[in-house]
This record gives sequence, C-alpha cells and structure tokens, in this order.
Amino acid sequence: MSVSARPAAAGPRFRALLVHANPFQRVTPVPAYGLERLRTAAESTGAEVEILDPYLVAEDAIAAARAAAERLQPHVVGLGIRIIDDCIVVDHPAANGHGPIDVSFLLPEIRELRRALGEVVPEATFVAGGAGFSACPQECLEYLGVEWGVVGAGEDAFAAICAGRPLKQIPGLLRRGDEQGIGAYHLGFGGPTKRDPLYAPANSFPVRTRIGCAMQCAYCTAANLMRRHANTDIGVVLDEIAQTVEWTKARGVGRVPIFFADDEFNLPDEKHSIAVLRGIVERGLADSVTWRAYFNPTPFSDELAQLVRETNGLVSITVDSAAEKVLAAAQKPFRRRHLDELV
Repeated sequence: MSVSARPAAAGPRFRALLVHANPFQRVTPVPAYGLERLRTAAESTGAEVEILDPYLVAEDAIAAARAAAERLQPHVVGLGIRIIDDCIVVDHPAANGHGPIDVSFLLPEIRELRRALGEVVPEATFVAGGAGFSACPQECLEYLGVEWGVVGAGEDAFAAICAGRPLKQIPGLLRRGDEQGIGAYHLGFGGPTKRDPLYAPANSFPVRTRIGCAMQCAYCTAANLMRRHANTDIGVVLDEIAQTVEWTKARGVGRVPIFFADDEFNLPDEKHSIAVLRGIVERGLADSVTWRAYFNPTPFSDELAQLVRETNGLVSITVDSAAEKVLAAAQKPFRRRHLDELV
C-alpha cells in the first residue's frame, strides 16, 4: 500500500496499530503521549486505532507485537521512536575529559521489531515518527527500511492517513530519499489528549504547552530547528489538564502529577507559562495537581515564582555549566549572573 493506506470505500473499517518502539521503557517507563495524541486526532475519521507498548507490557516485546498485528491486521503501522540511543559518559578522574562513552544504540532492536511486524502484515504501510526519529529522519527511514515518516507533530498527517487521503498528498509526510530531513519539522497542535488506561499508574502525565525550541544550543539536535517554535492555545492546554485530572481521579489517583512536556517552560519568554499557571488557578485546578517542567534560569520573575508556588510546581533548572566560557561556546541563552540571581 505505497500510494494510499486506506482500503476501498466499501471495504472494512480502517485499522491502525501505533507501536511505542521504545526499548528504553524497560529502564524508565513513560506514557506514549505522542501516540495518544495521534489516536485522539484520528477519532473523527472513525478509524480503529490501537496503541501497543510492547517493551512495557511484555517480556518478549517482539512476540507481543506479532500477536497484536496478527489480531488487528492493521492497514497502517506507526512506529513511535522516542529514543535512538543513550549516551552516557563514563567519568573517572584520570580521563581529563577524554574518558570512555557507554552507548546503547537502540535502532537495531527497533529494526528487528519492524521486521517482525512486516512479516505478519506485509501489506501494511509503515510510518515512523517521534522525537528521536525527528532528529535524523532520513537516516532512520533508510536504516529501518521504512518508506514514510512524520517529522515533528504528526496529528494532522495521521488523521489524514486514517481518512484515506493519498500519502503523496498529505502535508507533513516525509518519504525515504526526499531531500528534506529535519527541515520538514511540522509545528502543529490538536485538541485535548485522551489518555490510555494503560498509563493510569504513571508517575506523571505529559501535557504539551508549546512545540519546537526557542534555543539553539550547540550540542543539541533541536538546534537544527533554528529556533522554530509555537505556543498551544491556552484554552486547549487548560482543557487537557482538566480532563486529565477528571480521568485520573476516576481511577483512584489523588493529586494528579503533570509534566509540562516543553523544551523549556519559560522560553522564549515567560508570558505563556504565566498564562498557563494563572489559568490553573482560575479554573480551580491548583489543589488537584502537582507539576514539574524544565526551566531556563532566565526569565524568572517574582510573578512566575509565586504562581509556581500556588500551583504546586517543581522547577527543574537546565544548567549544563556555570562557567562563562562553556556557556558561550554552547550558545546557552543565559550566563552565570542569571544563575546567581535565580539562586
């Protein structure tokens, strides 16, 4: 199904299997928030969409994926690739900055998952996406043997796939061999996300208030976005928080833990974050949530600090160094004085 992923109009209901292709779930489990957003976006199409998190729910992830594909017989298989490797510097005093690096390359395992799924449903169209994929999309498509991918937000593209639009006509879809790579990154938003019951016991529930990144740090793949970013509508953010609180409390959770899944919650300025937190207070949600987010050391006004306190927030300051030379070389959007003022 290379031209259109949809069966004939008189055929069966369109079916899609969204697979959280994240072996790191064995180490640090997280909700498949991106896949939840895709499924929510496709609701209006009438498609049957299932989420599978094989590395979370099964000892044998490959067997679990095979079984799910055999049962559902999907027309489209989406591979959500959140992480492509973990890179951990092994420190010891004698290394002087040149110590060994422990890298676990995860794509070989993901390729085996893709191969197994392809054996079960050889006629299905495979589409890759996710944060890790979006950092090097063409390289991932080539390595995995996948024809199509979505760089950045995939809600609109996935809904169009489920609605039966020809793949070549869908904005936001990238094809293997195209000239575009991360330059095809799509900034887009849907409505409030409907959660999967699988993640009810999660230690936090992601909520995205913006997409992209306002920074251009020298060492980060997000620098390739050239500071492209956009804010989600405040009403949509607050609706999602309110729905998550209602949904989670119905499952026995007391105060609901939220993680604002933004690169930096207070960049490019703090107006958006202040509006989100003020909205939490005005909607009477402050006593029902705790939350955390990544912050740049600046801007951080007294007003923002007070709202963090009122809404039970936990601030994670993303500081790589306090040395001026290192901060300048890394193109960080703060300096030592900002860190001193904040502390």
